[in-house]
Amino acid sequence: MSKVRVIMPAFTGVLIIGLWYFVRWAMSAEQQFLLPPPTDILKALSDERGSLWQGAVHTAQGALFGFGLAVLLSFTFALALSLSQGIRAGLYPYLMILQMTPIIVIAPILILWVGPGIRSVVIITFLICFFPMVVNT
Repeated sequence: MSKVRVIMPAFTGVLIIGLWYFVRWAMSAEQQFLLPPPTDILKALSDERGSLWQGAVHTAQGALFGFGLAVLLSFTFALALSLSQGIRAGLYPYLMILQMTPIIVIAPILILWVGPGIRSVVIITFLICFFPMVVNT
């Protein structure tokens, strides 16, 4: 492994953290809450590691369930599209439109409808995965 492959990422990291501190220093006192120093972030990560871990596990469970559901349903749906020209002609254009809809537009509406929690994570993950899987299968 060359020295450049080790030194350059380390140098870039130090540069980014230095820039971070400089930008924070250049801000007015009223604005500094917008960009906490890295030491405060590391302290918060340490202090809240239990709740952060719990949230990460919760999100991972929802994401895995949503992905699994998308795999099963997209394969079934793609099979139906491939076996029937009528179904394909009728639904494929709508699948393409829905695939192009940004999830950032749909996610807040879904969270309002189903509430924050595992159901919204499952649905959002499903939507992110389902349409590309159907179209590509």
